[in-house]
Amino acid sequence: QLSKHYQTVFVSEYARTFLEKGNLVLNSNDVLKIAKIQLKNEKTAIAKAKKIIFTDTELIYCKVWNKEVFESGSKWFDKKINETTYDFYLLTKPDLPWKKDAVRTKEENRNYLFDCYKDELEKLNANFSVVGGLDNSRLMNCLKIIEENFGSQL
Repeated sequence: QLSKHYQTVFVSEYARTFLEKGNLVLNSNDVLKIAKIQLKNEKTAIAKAKKIIFTDTELIYCKVWNKEVFESGSKWFDKKINETTYDFYLLTKPDLPWKKDAVRTKEENRNYLFDCYKDELEKLNANFSVVGGLDNSRLMNCLKIIEENFGSQL
Protein backbone atom coordinates (compact mmCIF):
# COMPACT_ATOMS: atom_id res chain seq x y z
CA GLN A 1 0.00 0.00 0.00
CA LEU A 2 2.81 2.40 0.83
CA SER A 3 4.74 1.75 -2.36
CA LYS A 4 1.55 2.27 -4.39
CA HIS A 5 0.82 5.50 -2.55
CA TYR A 6 4.32 6.84 -3.23
CA GLN A 7 4.48 5.26 -6.71
CA THR A 8 7.73 3.47 -6.00
CA VAL A 9 9.07 -0.04 -5.56
CA PHE A 10 8.38 -2.63 -2.90
CA VAL A 11 10.69 -5.46 -1.85
CA SER A 12 8.73 -8.43 -0.60
CA GLU A 13 9.84 -10.73 2.18
CA TYR A 14 12.03 -13.36 0.54
CA ALA A 15 11.65 -15.74 3.51
CA ARG A 16 7.98 -16.09 2.64
CA THR A 17 8.83 -16.87 -1.00
CA PHE A 18 11.43 -19.41 0.09
CA LEU A 19 9.02 -21.18 2.45
CA GLU A 20 6.12 -21.13 0.01
CA LYS A 21 8.29 -22.98 -2.51
CA GLY A 22 8.07 -25.97 -0.16
CA ASN A 23 11.25 -25.38 1.85
CA LEU A 24 9.48 -25.98 5.15
CA VAL A 25 12.37 -27.58 7.03
CA LEU A 26 14.94 -24.88 7.59
CA ASN A 27 18.31 -24.61 9.25
CA SER A 28 20.58 -21.72 10.09
CA ASN A 29 22.30 -21.88 6.68
CA ASP A 30 18.91 -21.39 5.00
CA VAL A 31 18.34 -18.23 7.02
CA LEU A 32 21.72 -16.93 5.88
CA LYS A 33 20.79 -17.73 2.27
CA ILE A 34 17.43 -15.98 2.70
CA ALA A 35 19.16 -12.92 4.19
CA LYS A 36 21.62 -12.68 1.29
CA ILE A 37 18.86 -12.89 -1.31
CA GLN A 38 16.75 -10.35 0.60
CA LEU A 39 19.69 -7.95 0.59
CA LYS A 40 20.31 -8.56 -3.14
CA ASN A 41 16.63 -7.89 -3.89
CA GLU A 42 16.81 -4.61 -1.98
CA LYS A 43 19.89 -3.48 -3.91
CA THR A 44 18.16 -4.29 -7.20
CA ALA A 45 15.08 -2.32 -6.13
CA ILE A 46 17.10 0.78 -5.27
CA ALA A 47 17.94 1.27 -8.94
CA LYS A 48 14.21 1.34 -9.77
CA ALA A 49 13.07 3.45 -6.83
CA LYS A 50 11.61 6.94 -6.94
CA LYS A 51 13.28 8.61 -3.93
CA ILE A 52 12.17 5.84 -1.56
CA ILE A 53 11.79 2.08 -1.40
CA PHE A 54 9.73 0.01 0.97
CA THR A 55 10.80 -3.40 2.19
CA ASP A 56 8.61 -5.88 3.99
CA THR A 57 11.54 -7.05 6.06
CA GLU A 58 15.31 -6.79 6.27
CA LEU A 59 18.38 -8.25 7.96
CA ILE A 60 17.33 -7.56 11.56
CA TYR A 61 14.36 -9.87 11.05
CA CYS A 62 16.67 -12.60 9.72
CA LYS A 63 19.12 -12.12 12.59
CA VAL A 64 16.39 -12.44 15.21
CA TRP A 65 14.84 -15.41 13.39
CA ASN A 66 18.23 -17.15 13.24
CA LYS A 67 18.87 -16.55 16.92
CA GLU A 68 15.41 -17.38 18.25
CA VAL A 69 14.50 -20.32 16.01
CA PHE A 70 17.90 -21.94 15.54
CA GLU A 71 19.71 -20.56 18.59
CA SER A 72 22.46 -19.56 16.24
CA GLY A 73 24.30 -16.30 16.15
CA SER A 74 26.26 -15.05 13.21
CA LYS A 75 28.83 -12.33 12.99
CA TRP A 76 27.80 -12.01 9.35
CA PHE A 77 24.41 -10.58 10.39
CA ASP A 78 25.95 -7.99 12.71
CA LYS A 79 28.50 -6.97 10.09
CA LYS A 80 25.95 -6.62 7.28
CA ILE A 81 23.42 -4.84 9.50
CA ASN A 82 26.06 -2.27 10.39
CA GLU A 83 27.06 -1.88 6.72
CA THR A 84 23.49 -1.60 5.43
CA THR A 85 21.78 1.62 6.39
CA TYR A 86 18.13 2.50 6.19
CA ASP A 87 16.79 6.00 6.60
CA PHE A 88 13.83 4.89 8.63
CA TYR A 89 12.01 1.83 9.97
CA LEU A 90 8.31 1.35 10.53
CA LEU A 91 8.06 -1.31 13.21
CA THR A 92 4.57 -2.73 13.13
CA LYS A 93 2.80 -3.70 16.30
CA PRO A 94 1.51 -7.25 16.47
CA ASP A 95 -2.05 -5.93 16.74
CA LEU A 96 -3.51 -7.39 13.56
CA PRO A 97 -5.63 -10.54 13.82
CA TRP A 98 -3.43 -13.65 13.82
CA LYS A 99 -3.23 -15.61 10.57
CA LYS A 100 -1.21 -18.80 10.74
CA ASP A 101 0.71 -19.70 7.59
CA ALA A 102 4.05 -21.18 6.51
CA VAL A 103 5.98 -18.26 8.00
CA ARG A 104 3.84 -17.45 11.02
CA THR A 105 3.60 -20.53 13.15
CA LYS A 106 3.50 -19.47 16.81
CA GLU A 107 1.00 -16.82 17.81
CA GLU A 108 2.28 -16.81 21.38
CA ASN A 109 5.67 -15.47 20.19
CA ARG A 110 4.32 -12.32 18.54
CA ASN A 111 4.92 -9.87 21.37
CA TYR A 112 8.25 -11.43 22.32
CA LEU A 113 9.56 -11.17 18.73
CA PHE A 114 8.25 -7.61 18.44
CA ASP A 115 10.31 -6.75 21.54
CA CYS A 116 13.37 -8.46 20.01
CA TYR A 117 13.07 -6.37 16.83
CA LYS A 118 12.58 -3.21 18.85
CA ASP A 119 15.63 -4.02 21.00
CA GLU A 120 17.76 -4.50 17.87
CA LEU A 121 16.61 -1.17 16.44
CA GLU A 122 17.37 0.57 19.72
CA LYS A 123 20.85 -1.00 19.87
CA LEU A 124 21.52 0.37 16.39
CA ASN A 125 20.21 3.78 17.42
CA ALA A 126 18.06 3.50 14.29
CA ASN A 127 15.40 5.99 13.30
CA PHE A 128 12.11 4.19 13.75
CA SER A 129 8.53 4.54 14.82
CA VAL A 130 6.15 1.92 16.07
CA VAL A 131 2.93 1.84 14.10
CA GLY A 132 -0.30 0.03 14.74
CA GLY A 133 -3.90 0.10 13.77
CA LEU A 134 -6.39 -2.03 11.95
CA ASP A 135 -7.45 -1.84 8.33
CA ASN A 136 -7.10 1.62 6.76
CA SER A 137 -6.07 3.26 10.05
CA ARG A 138 -2.76 1.37 9.94
CA LEU A 139 -2.01 2.80 6.49
CA MET A 140 -3.05 6.29 7.61
CA ASN A 141 -0.80 6.00 10.67
CA CYS A 142 2.12 5.00 8.42
CA LEU A 143 1.51 7.89 6.05
CA LYS A 144 1.38 10.34 8.94
CA ILE A 145 4.69 9.05 10.35
CA ILE A 146 6.37 9.20 6.95
CA GLU A 147 5.11 12.75 6.38
CA GLU A 148 6.32 13.82 9.83
CA ASN A 149 9.78 12.40 9.16
CA PHE A 150 10.28 13.19 5.48
CA GLY A 151 7.80 15.95 4.67
CA SER A 152 8.02 17.26 1.17
CA GLN A 153 11.19 15.29 0.37
CA LEU A 154 9.00 12.61 -1.17
